[in-house]
Amino acid sequence: MAAKVSNPIRRRRHLILWALLLSGLTQAEVARRCGVTRSMVCHVIAGRKAHARVQAALARVCRMSKTELWED
Repeated sequence: MAAKVSNPIRRRRHLILWALLLSGLTQAEVARRCGVTRSMVCHVIAGRKAHARVQAALARVCRMSKTELWED
């Protein structure tokens, strides 16, 4: 049984990581496509930084709009 994730930032992180896994993409591939470092992608996923191109790319992977994914 999976643990319930109550924190919205952790929930978003889990959603993004699952979507990446299911799509077959890595954080490094997203970084290459966006022209940023892999660590920037990691920081965006963790909610420590905001980067418009990375957020948009991750939202596409999750099949959501950018504002829907980062609504907090």
